[in-house]
Amino acid sequence: MALSFTQQTDLRVRKTIGRGHMSSNRLEKAVEVYAGILEDYPEDTEALLVLGDLYLAAKDYATAAKLYDYALSLDAENQEILSRLRLARAEDSDSEPEEVPTHPDAISRLLQRLTGSSKPISEDEIQRAANLLHSIIHSTDPANEVADHLDDIDALLPALIELNIRQARFDGRQDLVEQLKDLQTNILLQQNLNPKKETAPETPPNPAPGLETSPRRDDPAKGVEVTASERFRGRVFVMVANNQRLSQRTIVLRDALQLQGCEVHVISEIRGGTLPKPDVIITSNPHQAPRLLESLAACSAVRIPIVLDLDDDFEHVPVSHPAYAQIGLGTMNSAKAYTASLLLSSMVTVPSQMLANHLKSAGYNARYAPDGWTRANPLWQRRPGFRPRVQIGWLGQAGLFDDIASVRRVIIRTLREFANTQLVIGGSRQVFQMFDAVPDDRRVFLPPVEVSDYPYLLDQVDILMLPLRNTPYNQSVSDRVLVEAGVKHIPWLASPMPAVTTWQAGGLVAETPEEWHTLLRHLVMDAELRMRLGDAGLSRAGSREAYALGKQWVHLLEEVIQTAKNWKKQG
Repeated sequence: MALSFTQQTDLRVRKTIGRGHMSSNRLEKAVEVYAGILEDYPEDTEALLVLGDLYLAAKDYATAAKLYDYALSLDAENQEILSRLRLARAEDSDSEPEEVPTHPDAISRLLQRLTGSSKPISEDEIQRAANLLHSIIHSTDPANEVADHLDDIDALLPALIELNIRQARFDGRQDLVEQLKDLQTNILLQQNLNPKKETAPETPPNPAPGLETSPRRDDPAKGVEVTASERFRGRVFVMVANNQRLSQRTIVLRDALQLQGCEVHVISEIRGGTLPKPDVIITSNPHQAPRLLESLAACSAVRIPIVLDLDDDFEHVPVSHPAYAQIGLGTMNSAKAYTASLLLSSMVTVPSQMLANHLKSAGYNARYAPDGWTRANPLWQRRPGFRPRVQIGWLGQAGLFDDIASVRRVIIRTLREFANTQLVIGGSRQVFQMFDAVPDDRRVFLPPVEVSDYPYLLDQVDILMLPLRNTPYNQSVSDRVLVEAGVKHIPWLASPMPAVTTWQAGGLVAETPEEWHTLLRHLVMDAELRMRLGDAGLSRAGSREAYALGKQWVHLLEEVIQTAKNWKKQG
C-alpha cells in the first residue's frame, strides 16, 4: 500500500535518525529506531535488511534469515537481499527464530548478543583500570607509560570508560553519561565480534582511509614496525599569505601537528638564516599570494618536500561567488599561479573527497584531509542558555546567494506559521535584505567576525540551514559546516550534496521545496528530535577534533618525506 506524504516524511526522518545513531556508534538507539520503524512500517525493506544484518552479526542466523526472507518476498528481484539470505542459511543453526524480531524481549536479547552486556564489568577490572590511570597520570613520561601498556589499555578500555561514566554521573552530567555509555556499548560490540586470539600477533592492518586509529603501523620504506614514539615529530613550516590572520583550517592544522609533537612554524615568507631548514613545507592557497610561489620554487629546488593544501575548489568557483575576485581563476595570472602551485607540490591535500578525486583524475597526488575543530578555542565547548524562540539560521558558510534564494519562500512561510521562531542571518547583508518581508523583530543580522569568534555566531542558532544547488562547486564542498554544527549540538537541514550525505550525523536532508518545508516544520515543532539529532552530531564531531586529525596529518607527512628521500637516492 502506498504511503501518504506525511508517512513518507515520517519514515525519512526516522531513517535519518537511525543512520545517524549507526554512524555515531550509538547501537542501542539505532536498534530501537529501526525496530520502531518495522513496527509502524513492516514492509520497509531497508529496515528489514538493517535489522537482519544486526541479527546476523549477533549470530542469530535463523532470525536473520526470517527477516531477509520476508524482505525478498517484497522485492523478489533484489539480488542483494538474495545473497544475504543465502549467507544466513549457509550457517548451521538449530535454534528457532524470534517469533517477533521487533518485540522488546527479542531486541533485548539481540543487544545482549551484540554488546556482551550480559557479562558486566567487574569491580576488579575497574580497580585495575583506576590503578593504570593513576600510574599514567603521575608518570614522569606519560607517553612512554601509555606505549608500554597498550595491551592493558585495550583490554581495560570498557572499565576505563566506566570510571568516566561514574565521574560524569557524580558531576551531574547526564548528557555525558549517555554519550559514554554509547561509546562503551560500541567497544564491547567490537570486542565480542572480534575477540583476540591467543596465537602469535597478526600483522597490523593498513590504516583505513581517513582517521588513523592504530597505535602502530608498518613503515614501507624500512620494512619494520614503527611505534607511536618513533613517528615523525620533525620541523614543519606552514606557509600562508598572512600569518596574522589564519583560516580555521590552518589553525586546526597547526594545533593538530603540535599535539603530535611536531615543531610548527606558521610563516608568510622565508628569510635566509632566520629559521632552521624544515623537514617539510605545507602551504595554504599560495596562488593567492604570488610572493609565496617564489619561496616555494626555491624550496623545491633544494628538494624540500612541499604539501599544497587547498581549502576550496578554486577551479569551479562560480563567477557569482562573493569572493570570486580574490579566489577565482578568472584571470591569466591567477590561473598560472594556481597551476604552478600544483606543479611545485609533492602532494595536494583538500577537505573534500570529491575534490581529491577530481585532482587525482587530472594526474595530481591528491589526498583527502578533512576539516575539523580544536579544543584550544574554549568557545567551541561553550553552551548557550535557554531562549524562548527557536532560531532558524544561515551563516553564509558554503552556501551562496542563489543557494539560500532557492528556499527563501519556504523559510518565510515557516516563520509565518510559527510565532515562536526567529530568523538569524550571518555574514551576508545581501542575504539578510532578501528577507525584508519578515518583520524586523523576527530577524537578526550577525556581521562577520574573526575566526576565533565564529563559535559564538553558531551559539545564536537552534536549527542550521545549508541549502545547496546541484553545481560542480557545491558537489565538492567540504563538510566543515556540518562538523561545526555537531560540535555545537545544533541540528541541521541541508541539500543532498556528497559532503552532506556522507557525513549524515546530526541533521536531515531535503531535496525539494516541499521536503524543505515539511522537515523544517518537524524541526521547529519537535524539540526532542532536535535534541536527538544534536546528540548524534556531537558524538560524530569528536572524530574531527585536532588531536585525532593530527594522526592522519603525520601519516601524510611521513609518506611525502619518504617519497622525497627515495627521489634523492634515485637522483
